[in-house]
Amino acid sequence: ARELRGKAAWLYVLESSCQAVHAAGSCTNVPLGTSLTAEGTLQLHGEVVPGPPVDTVILATGYTYGFPFLDEAGLGLEFGPARRYVAPLHQHIMHARRPSLAFLGVPLAVPCPLALFEAQARFAAAHMLEAWTSMEHRQAWVASRFEEVGKRSQDMHFLGGQAWGYMRELAEEAGMAPEDLAAYTRRIALVRAIHEDRGNK
Repeated sequence: ARELRGKAAWLYVLESSCQAVHAAGSCTNVPLGTSLTAEGTLQLHGEVVPGPPVDTVILATGYTYGFPFLDEAGLGLEFGPARRYVAPLHQHIMHARRPSLAFLGVPLAVPCPLALFEAQARFAAAHMLEAWTSMEHRQAWVASRFEEVGKRSQDMHFLGGQAWGYMRELAEEAGMAPEDLAAYTRRIALVRAIHEDRGNK
């Protein structure tokens, strides 16, 4: 959407974190449940969303995973029938059977990617220095995550609003000292507040 701003005459963005219709300049964010009529207008709860009719729809529904520079089969990586997840990754990072192999930045719908990358890098580095999980524990985490997403395996790495707690969990599990964890938690809370304030404007 950022790339289209300024190029499209008007831009509507449908996103799961949007709670109400919000227009800023030539961009309108709309919540889930908004529908497109045959005339090109948007409707939410029977009300027409202000703005010009839609003439083009772009479905930005995600992407597929692939690591052509790795021996995917030899490493035992699984991607599902549509290559919409990477398994077996403990905490979306560590290969459950090969904990010296880490993938950073796999999760989807992350509100603040740089903060997530930092948390994942801390976790991976700490785990590689001194592993505190067993293979059974890591595989159980992966199995639990598959059970949680059920038939929607494409949601394996979807975090959305859970990303903030996930980042703190990674820092805590990596053994961050209590005073450092408290400072980190305050910093993440500030980043979250800035992100949410930006989203409300």
